Amino acid sequence: MRPIIGITGRPHVVASAGTTVRTYRADQTYTESVKRAGGIPITLIPMAPDAMPQLLDMIDGLLIPGGGDINPERYDATPHEAVNGVDDERDTFELEMVRRAQDRRIPTMAICRGLQVVNVALGGTLVQDLPSHTGAHGHDITGEGAYEPHSEALIDPGCRIASIIG
Repeated sequence: MRPIIGITGRPHVVASAGTTVRTYRADQTYTESVKRAGGIPITLIPMAPDAMPQLLDMIDGLLIPGGGDINPERYDATPHEAVNGVDDERDTFELEMVRRAQDRRIPTMAICRGLQVVNVALGGTLVQDLPSHTGAHGHDITGEGAYEPHSEALIDPGCRIASIIG
């Protein structure tokens, strides 16, 4: 049976019948990657905490994608002027989903903002504005482009990632 991977939806506003409506989307890069890896992607939209057990019962893995900043109040900080894209409904949902997924030992992949969500969900804090802290701008740390390698990761030889990538 193919694993079902829940991807938390990214808020998006679209035009509809002369007005705008709030929607949630899972970007194609994420859904296609899940499909190519043999999984079935589903988009998870913010739900109340009482619905989360049922959501978690339905999935085999959780993917927390990128997006706007986490509200600094979530980690007891005063917002920096550069903070943008804060969405309290998304923050509430993703932070609680991460905590509950961890309690259930559901495999979780976190990308960009998702890594920040995991960090905050587990009690961490964040540097709110990397350019003023490190001189980096956006994802472009080396000047080579947004997706050029710019960080080194050390993999523990005994961990699951090491067994997967060799």
